[in-house]
Amino acid sequence: MKNKFNVNPKEVMEHLQDLKDLYKEYESIETKEEDIKALDVAIEILSEAVQESEAHEQLHSIYPTQIALEGKIGGGIAILEDNILIDSSEAIKIEVKINSSKYNKAEVYDAVKAMCEKLTEYFH
Repeated sequence: MKNKFNVNPKEVMEHLQDLKDLYKEYESIETKEEDIKALDVAIEILSEAVQESEAHEQLHSIYPTQIALEGKIGGGIAILEDNILIDSSEAIKIEVKINSSKYNKAEVYDAVKAMCEKLTEYFH
């Protein structure tokens, strides 16, 4: 994830951690306890932001692996060829099952779209 500074927050967080460790390790670098505390706070805030961003990215790529859709014909009531009225509110049911949720979401979308287009050809 990039931000307005065009940097990766995870890399910045790791760099801040390295900098903090250097401050602690070397006595020749003049630091104050407040410097270390400030770095701790910055690292913690950035760490939470990175985790939140990663969780958001994971949720964005999740998709259902099983869907059932029901559709009606003629507004829910259809007239058959022999002039008989029939409840058609659940006349069509389409089920889609995907064997894994680990496929690329865009590729799944394209595959499902192609299958739906092919399905409609049977009734044209």
